[in-house]
Amino acid sequence: MAKKTRYTVRALLFNPAGDFLMFKYRNDPNIHPVGGKPLETDYWGTIGGGIDDGEDIMDALKREIFEETGHTDIRIGPQVWHRKVDLVFYGDILHVDEKYFVAHTTAAEISTAGHTQIERKFVSDMRWWKPADAAAMRDAVFPVILPQHIADIAAGRYPQDIVQIDV
Repeated sequence: MAKKTRYTVRALLFNPAGDFLMFKYRNDPNIHPVGGKPLETDYWGTIGGGIDDGEDIMDALKREIFEETGHTDIRIGPQVWHRKVDLVFYGDILHVDEKYFVAHTTAAEISTAGHTQIERKFVSDMRWWKPADAAAMRDAVFPVILPQHIADIAAGRYPQDIVQIDV
């Protein structure tokens, strides 16, 4: 199997009410962790995506937020998490290197006009969540540490060092 690296940037995006945005992604049994089983259900995840070759990481983050929400008035906060995972991606191994940043927007309306073909295929729902409701999410959530830590991040209590996510 070929192995390639995909560098991504992801946003823990908060609206003026303090809610955070999650997308519900359609499960695809052709994508799963190396050595693990494919998920059997859809799952919730943060917004974000790939960093283009030569693209500045902050420019990539702003572009991804704009493409996925239509928002341009964004205040970027610190990076709080970093996740590396090897996935089986349609028979190839894909090393994913994800950096998670806190971001705040001045609006709550979401526009899907900028969604790419991939987002149209895989995103089945999107909604703002109250941080206090995250622990009660019944569906799978990625990153898995989000439900336990999003209330602290929403309150501005960031980790002292960037948290390395193993899963």
